[in-house]
This record gives sequence, structure tokens and C-alpha cells, in this order.
Amino acid sequence: KVAFLGVTGEDEFGHLLHRKLSEEGVEPHLRFSKEAPTGLWFVALDERGDRSFFTPTRAGSADKQLGPADIERAEPLLKRTAWLHCGSSSHVSPQAQEALVAAVAAAGRLGVQVSCDPNLRPHLWKDQAELRRLLERVLPSCAVVKLSDEELEGALGLTQADEAAASLLARGTKLVCITRGPEGAVLYRQGERLSIAAPRVEV
Repeated sequence: KVAFLGVTGEDEFGHLLHRKLSEEGVEPHLRFSKEAPTGLWFVALDERGDRSFFTPTRAGSADKQLGPADIERAEPLLKRTAWLHCGSSSHVSPQAQEALVAAVAAAGRLGVQVSCDPNLRPHLWKDQAELRRLLERVLPSCAVVKLSDEELEGALGLTQADEAAASLLARGTKLVCITRGPEGAVLYRQGERLSIAAPRVEV
């Protein structure tokens, strides 16, 4: 059973997302903003399946307006939640960064486990150091962190998977998953390292 908390525009796309989430069994908790449009992303795949992204709304979309007040209103939802899953691409504004930190802190107080896939979109950030500082505040409180090998440097300032995982585990993360595209994934827990091959598929 899944719920989604976020902000969309007071527009056709925002209401479409609300309807589609509901139809798929997701419980939507959306705030409709009149001040910004719903965020849009276009995703293209090349012949190897590697993705590229384009967003015409960039950092000006409604999802970037998430703020601490949204987290306060969501506390009843968090109280009936087992896991909070979060990312970083909606948190480029200062108030949205504080919202993410507040959500993770509230989860900790309420005994809710946190998982994070930062899903880095560097082109949304004017200052990459600001993104790294945000993740330094969030990742140590996460039981599960998933990163791709291409995101290690942007998220942690490290380039080697073993070193990155050791850094996160030392700061409190319980399980680290680092994906490596066609090379599969590596999972880390304290004292354990498991490498999993990727299935070969035709894109």
C-alpha cells in the first residue's frame, strides 16, 4: 500500500497525475499550486538503454515548492507509514531542502524506516556543493541508500563503490545498493558484500 506526497500545478497535468495515481491504487496527497506548473520530464533511451532527460519546466516547476509546512500537514500520514522513500530532484530550493530534512527527521521520531534514491539531476542545481551538503544531512538517517556508480562522485565526492559504501555504512546506513548498468549491482551491509549480475536484455 503506497501513498505519494508532493506538489503539482493547479493545471491539467496536476489533476491528471492525481487521477492516474488514484487509479493505480496509490493514495495521492497533492497540494495544487497556482504559482508554478506541474513538472514535466521527457526520457529518451539510446540503443544500449542508457537514458537522457529533458525537462522544459526545469527548476521552476511546482514540485520544487514543497516546504516544511507540507511535512507538518503530512504527520498523520507518516504515523501510519512503515517506509518513507525520498529522492533529491524536487529539493533544489531552500524550502524544499528543509522539507526533505524535516520529513526524514519526522520519520526518525516516529520509527519510520527511510530509503533514499537521490536520483541526481545535476543540471537542476546551480551549485553542486549544495546538493552534496543536502545529502550529507539526509543519507546518514537512511536505512537503505541506492546510488548508481555514475552518481557516487556527485553525491559523496567519491568514485569507488567500495569506498562510497564504507563511508555510508560508517555514518549509519544499514544497506547500500550501487547499481552499475549492464554490470549489475553490488549490495553492502556491515561485513557483507554481494555482487549481482544484470540479466542480458535487448533494449
